[in-house]
Amino acid sequence: MLLNALFFFPLVLLHWITYGYAVAGAHIPYPWRLDRRTATTRDANHYYNFNAAASDNVAVYFGQTDATGRTSLASMCQDPSVDIVILGFVTKFSGQGGYPEVNFGAACDGQTPQMQAQAQGLLHCPSLASQISTCQSMNKKVLLSIGGWLSSTAFSSELQATGMAKTLWNLFGAGTDLDPGLRPFDNVKVDGFDIDKENKQPAHYGAFAKALRTQYARDPSKPYYLSAAPQCPRPDASIPLDVLRHADFVWVQFYNNPVCNIDAPGFDNSFAAWSSDLTAAAGYNGRPAPKLFIGAPAFEKGGTGYVSAQRFASVVQKVTASGAKNFGGVMLWDGAEARFNVDYSGRTYMQSVKAALVGR
Repeated sequence: MLLNALFFFPLVLLHWITYGYAVAGAHIPYPWRLDRRTATTRDANHYYNFNAAASDNVAVYFGQTDATGRTSLASMCQDPSVDIVILGFVTKFSGQGGYPEVNFGAACDGQTPQMQAQAQGLLHCPSLASQISTCQSMNKKVLLSIGGWLSSTAFSSELQATGMAKTLWNLFGAGTDLDPGLRPFDNVKVDGFDIDKENKQPAHYGAFAKALRTQYARDPSKPYYLSAAPQCPRPDASIPLDVLRHADFVWVQFYNNPVCNIDAPGFDNSFAAWSSDLTAAAGYNGRPAPKLFIGAPAFEKGGTGYVSAQRFASVVQKVTASGAKNFGGVMLWDGAEARFNVDYSGRTYMQSVKAALVGR
């Protein structure tokens, strides 16, 4: 008996260390064995922790491309390659009753009576709200984007800008100053806002970004984030540096701009200049420098400057090797298209990008 015990104990110990141990019939792997590079969907759901300071985050826009109907927000968040999802869009500020207008594609289910009476540009989205909660339960972050290509999101005064920040906080954040029937996502709170304006009307956006930060501070129960998506030519005509210095994440659109597209000779210098600009914002209002992301199209029709996943991986590896301390990762337009863009090895575009970021 003793010899049997001495023989089998090392084997049991080896199995325990290697594979985990069983509790009530359930196999529980040790957390220290989890690797973001090889995590399964189940692992990601149980052990994933979002790190805003990481250099290997992947952010994806969601809701506005043809592939959106083939997937869902929840399944997007279940993908271990994804860290942040950006919902598009709040498209207009001055709708009926002074409330904004939204377009979330086909993801919403009509309007509440309060919306029909007071704010016909708003939509009621209980299914989307439930999926946002699912994402947040996995520690994935969901931001709401303001703007888009055909948006009407200009401000005529600082008063209007600060007032809209409060309105958005009450509609989508933790604010409680409006009729709950006007909230598109019911009691679900997004994790922050994204500025993706391209109308070359930047007036009062610095005040708007500052006012959003003021609203964020009203809810200490969780962190809220601010992001922005300028075009790569500097300075951006729509989102200037006085706005970007308030941001946590800046996903520069290195596409649809031939002088600084990912596949252009000017990309390296453009990335370095953006890194320098954002590094200089460190310490503003006691905040660290914004994290700089490479913004890229994830499918051929997503914009000029699209490159294959393999070529993009080499760009990511080169940027990582450059040692830019404020590099945050990659933003893709968009997540649904990236999921169905599969290479010869069976990897999706998102998986290839994440693998490049984490060094695999």
